[in-house]
Amino acid sequence: MSFFNIVPPFQASSGPLYVQLERILRSAILDGRLSDSDALPPERDMAEQYGVSRLTVRKALSDLQSEGLLTRRRGCGTFVSAKPRVEGNLSAFQEDLVTSGQGTHSVWLERGIDRVTPDESMTLGVAPGTQVYRFRRLRFKETRPVAIEHSVLLLSCLTTEAAVEGSIYAAMHKSGNGPVRALQRIRAVLLQGNDAHMLDVAPQSAGLFMERRGFLADGRTAEVTHAWFRGDAADLIAEVSVQEPMRPNHPGTDISFAIAV
Repeated sequence: MSFFNIVPPFQASSGPLYVQLERILRSAILDGRLSDSDALPPERDMAEQYGVSRLTVRKALSDLQSEGLLTRRRGCGTFVSAKPRVEGNLSAFQEDLVTSGQGTHSVWLERGIDRVTPDESMTLGVAPGTQVYRFRRLRFKETRPVAIEHSVLLLSCLTTEAAVEGSIYAAMHKSGNGPVRALQRIRAVLLQGNDAHMLDVAPQSAGLFMERRGFLADGRTAEVTHAWFRGDAADLIAEVSVQEPMRPNHPGTDISFAIAV
């Protein structure tokens, strides 16, 4: 069966075309219609079949590559990537804090409805000016501030901002719109300005920065979270296990990450 039979042309609807193309390609990969190492057609063929520009195709493929769903091989083309499987329940980032028996609590800095910034519009795939829920809080371990969290959610994911008391993901799942998968990136940073002040550390102190995107079952990005952690109170912990092969020479890999504070 040809690629365009598996992923047929779509009826353009509201929202950026590259986001709509990402959505149908992501769905075909995640539900198994496109398998690991399957080749995608050239960009010019996809642009012609889907009635979009090559720039639109390129943007969609680049975003899926950044999610680990596609890989590009110089001189060969674009291919579906082996997909890591993550064991266990998907939890909100704050639920990944390992507290070693010590108490934690949060202070809300912001909780309500706001309009997306230009960057958030691109990340969430929504029109400029779209309303979203915005949550910002300072997390403490005992009396010491250890993390600043800033989350943005689609309005469809909650009935009201008051539904979030502790876990954002728990509130999303209770509303029936919780993420089914997430993409998370963590890197070392130097804490600056107000971030350093709120975390009670000197400017230029070492920290960890986390960016996380939660995806709904239909492929939409539902949640974007940024968090800054004190470096003297955080350890990055990763667990990797190899499962039975999904296909010859392609073992399945389960990867889980947590930041311990």
